[in-house]
Amino acid sequence: MIILKIYHIKTTIKLFILIFCFLITSFDCFAFQNYRVSMISPIIPDATHLKIIAGIKNELKKHKISNITLNIKLIENLSNAENVIINEIKNKPDILISLGTYITQIAKKYTVQNSTPLIFTAVTDPIKSNIINKSNAYEKITGISNYISEDNYLRFIKEKLNNINNVSVIFDRNEFYSVGTAHAILSFAKNFNLKIMLLPTNSLKEIIPMIDTLSLSSDAIFVVKSLNYQPMDIKKIIAKATKNKIPTIVNSILSLKDNEKAILVYPDYYEIGKQAGIMVKQVLINKIPIEMIEYKIANKLKTYIKK
Repeated sequence: MIILKIYHIKTTIKLFILIFCFLITSFDCFAFQNYRVSMISPIIPDATHLKIIAGIKNELKKHKISNITLNIKLIENLSNAENVIINEIKNKPDILISLGTYITQIAKKYTVQNSTPLIFTAVTDPIKSNIINKSNAYEKITGISNYISEDNYLRFIKEKLNNINNVSVIFDRNEFYSVGTAHAILSFAKNFNLKIMLLPTNSLKEIIPMIDTLSLSSDAIFVVKSLNYQPMDIKKIIAKATKNKIPTIVNSILSLKDNEKAILVYPDYYEIGKQAGIMVKQVLINKIPIEMIEYKIANKLKTYIKK
């Protein structure tokens, strides 16, 4: 009888130790779990992607989150984007971050198939581009739009520049963001007593020779951002317009030299990166389901005037 009691006591102790070890191990895994976040971005001529990446990194650093590894894939040739995304998803990241409409549209196609959470950044209109689907509230996707209401651009022009009535708007006819922004500017213009002339292009090189002529009929030139526009070509437009004493407005980030005078008006991409970092923290650390996090619109302008 005594031997039987001793056996039961030993069995109970062993069971208790096993349960205790299981609980400790489970807690340990939960507390110290490492996460892998992949970010896929095109290399953008104005270095927008670097601002967003810096915002994400600094937001995670600010909260002292050390168990998240951010793996960044930069794509120089967009024709390779699909292969890069497929290979990255095979590595089973805990979250995929995409930059821009084109990359995000491809990423969504494969993350939905694999149930990989997707956070997009700098997508101008996620609903029109079919990235956010309001009829399917359970898709694992959210993010931050870089949309700035075009009336904000025009309000800025009227407030900061004197005697502006006629504006030539140069845009890329082959890029979704550029086309949408240009036509929205046209639709808002009447509210600000502005006359808009739209100039669709395949390349800025075809516009540069026209600047002298445009300066005769325009009070200002607005160059709408495009992934296909090279900063050097924008600067050539700025130089010619400056020579003709016509202000150039650019909704892009440029590094201007002393003799290059322009007005830069663009979304705060560093802030967009910070918002993406907050979303990563919410999903991985705070365990908020990504489908419960609504996408955000940045709608915050950064301005730089060099006269």
